[in-house]
Amino acid sequence: MKKIDIHQRVTTLYFGSMQNTRIQRVCAAMQIGTIRDLCMCTEHDLANMRNMGRASLKKTKDVLGEYGLRLGMTKEEVKEYARPDSRADEKPEGRPAPQTTATADWEQRRYEVAKELLLSQTMPPVEAVKKADEFIEALRKTDAPCLSQD
Repeated sequence: MKKIDIHQRVTTLYFGSMQNTRIQRVCAAMQIGTIRDLCMCTEHDLANMRNMGRASLKKTKDVLGEYGLRLGMTKEEVKEYARPDSRADEKPEGRPAPQTTATADWEQRRYEVAKELLLSQTMPPVEAVKKADEFIEALRKTDAPCLSQD
């Protein structure tokens, strides 16, 4: 099972071409900003939102399930999930090593590039990811710092 940083924006999740826009709009309407916020939202709350049908709800649960997450998690469950399994990749002070942070920045940028290609150039998802990988790899070879668009 993959793990994900639950403090990332919910927009980093991809719910598939049929449901992504709908689910993202529902999250925006409910002011769900992060994956953590989404996990703490109950299934009942989401189901009662306009435009959130059974298929969208199922897709949301499936995507969260890929990461060992679910709707309706308690604060304690979310905190436990966010706790690192291993401290090997951390500095003694408890902060992530710069290399780990840089890698996460590059992954985030890769996702953003792929999403932009998918949406603006109507590329198939697999092709968009391949192009994003090529682009990010070229940038990494130049040793350019990853500048987030936040």
